[in-house]
Amino acid sequence: MAVIDELPPELLAHLLSFLPGRELGKMCRVSRRFQKSIKIDSVWQMKCTQEYGVQFSKGARTESYFYNIYTKVLIRYGHMLGIWQLERGPYGGLVNIKFIDGKLLAVECFPPVDPHVTHPLRLEELFSIGLTENYTVEIQCLGGFCGPHPGKIKQEGDDETITFKCANHEKHRHPLGLQQDLARWIAQERNYSMESVLLHEEELHALKFEALQKSRCRYKLKGLCMPEFKPGALIQPGIFKGHYGSHGVELMMLTYDDEKSEALVTKITGDPNVPANKVSIRADLHRPIILNQEQQRSINLMEDIDFPEPSPDVAVHNLPEQPFTIPDDCIERYKYPPKTCRARFHGTGQIAGHGFVDPALSPVHWIVFDEHTFGTLWMELRCFSMYSRVHENLT
Repeated sequence: MAVIDELPPELLAHLLSFLPGRELGKMCRVSRRFQKSIKIDSVWQMKCTQEYGVQFSKGARTESYFYNIYTKVLIRYGHMLGIWQLERGPYGGLVNIKFIDGKLLAVECFPPVDPHVTHPLRLEELFSIGLTENYTVEIQCLGGFCGPHPGKIKQEGDDETITFKCANHEKHRHPLGLQQDLARWIAQERNYSMESVLLHEEELHALKFEALQKSRCRYKLKGLCMPEFKPGALIQPGIFKGHYGSHGVELMMLTYDDEKSEALVTKITGDPNVPANKVSIRADLHRPIILNQEQQRSINLMEDIDFPEPSPDVAVHNLPEQPFTIPDDCIERYKYPPKTCRARFHGTGQIAGHGFVDPALSPVHWIVFDEHTFGTLWMELRCFSMYSRVHENLT
């Protein structure tokens, strides 16, 4: 110990930096020299990056800045970095928590305005966790209409569920009243005025707005994992944006079973008919479909085709490219679909009445266009939905 204790502080700090950050604090009790070496802030900057993957912009920092970030913010809240699913009745939600400018920032990721599935996500800051100038932890709600204000974080179980609560509900009241708040929300959600809302959509808007109002001051989040890369998959798993009729654009997670025999499209955000967390589409990858352009002229024509059983020797990635067109008797929700597709498969889509009443599986064609785009042809519903990959970095 005497030899190590006599090393210069910078060299001793370098050796100690190989220890996990949680163990470094214990080393302070070994000797005063250890305590002095551990206080070197570059060690803690390294720990922040190594253990939590956070990066810092260049610039001057006050003494012990990184030590306080690590010991007061990251140790306690660092597990929150990543993507979370928001529990909000049937609607759900997607929240991304990143480390930006010295604090954890939670941002809700909304789908783009219908029908623009290829557009970027709409982002809204929810809350932040950082330090004051005196290095005390500061949790702030960033919603509402009156600037940042205090909030609280409650962690449950094995850090898989967290709840954020705003400490001042009054900050979330629109200064011009609830009706103006509804008009503002409709303009953001659908990109048109409240007067333009169709009668059959009015109830849907009212229900969703009410759910959003109730959750504005309290967010319950459950951990959401991005699926792993699947070698040989026609289209890699991930998060997608897709059309759902009068419900607008919703967020989905594309995954595969272990044998890659079935593709699953699960709702991250949902609606009163088919809520969040339900599987929306199942595609049987052992049942490919090959159609020429004439056979796609109508859904009635496709329903009359006697599809042959596929050869077991044909792998999905070896299927031939084929033409694609939206049938004439189909409702089109995407104006300029691709002219060809990589593959098409038999599948089923989840449908249900309001409140997920009388759920049933309806036949669909699941169509892969390219690495970032797929579509669903709902045979009974006579409509086509397009899905586009979320390209924003949410990890």
